[in-house]
Amino acid sequence: MNYIELLNRFYHLLQETRVSNNAQLLYYTLLQINNRCSWSDWFARTNVSLSGMMCVSEKALTNARNELKQLGLIDFISSKKRGECTKYTLLNPTKCGTKEVQKKYKGSTKEVQSADISKQKQETKTKTEKSSTKVLPEKYAADDLLNDAILEFIAHRKASKAALTEKGMELIMKKLDRLAMDNDEKIAILHQSIENGWKGVFALKEKPKRQETNFYDDMARWVNEHECE
Repeated sequence: MNYIELLNRFYHLLQETRVSNNAQLLYYTLLQINNRCSWSDWFARTNVSLSGMMCVSEKALTNARNELKQLGLIDFISSKKRGECTKYTLLNPTKCGTKEVQKKYKGSTKEVQSADISKQKQETKTKTEKSSTKVLPEKYAADDLLNDAILEFIAHRKASKAALTEKGMELIMKKLDRLAMDNDEKIAILHQSIENGWKGVFALKEKPKRQETNFYDDMARWVNEHECE
């Protein structure tokens, strides 16, 4: 069995069996070392030497070589004293051996898959949280009073642990435009949702009377100005 054949068989094994990154790195490292040893049946290296070459801890090295042994790729004789060399030999993985190894390694494979799934869920959760906490623009309307009401509604949603995303706020604004054309009515709609603890916006039962009040105020001001003349 030569270097290329071992690499090819290891590659085929990777298609059928999950092998951790550290175990893969250790196997490639042992191949290189044995290649320099002119393919001896057994060769020796200290844990410190191997972990240094792989840039991993000794514990990670120990886990990786145990994994390779379970997979039927290597065998080793551990040193009895710290600092002494561990002896390694490379085995020839076969199809039959692969099936047997998969049965032995079934539980560990499930653990690795479970860890990958958990990692994916955590990454998805992090992306969702980043999306939901994305800073929204502070200017939604030219009218200052309407813009203040919109910001109050955003703060209300955030306090209710239902923070709006940029897309969610866009939908709220579109619905607000459908419900009312007048800024005063839009403000009243937003205040209605805040007061009732609603997450959405809904039509008013009664129109706001702010415009009527403004009309009479303007008339009174006009009369006063002309009386002074």
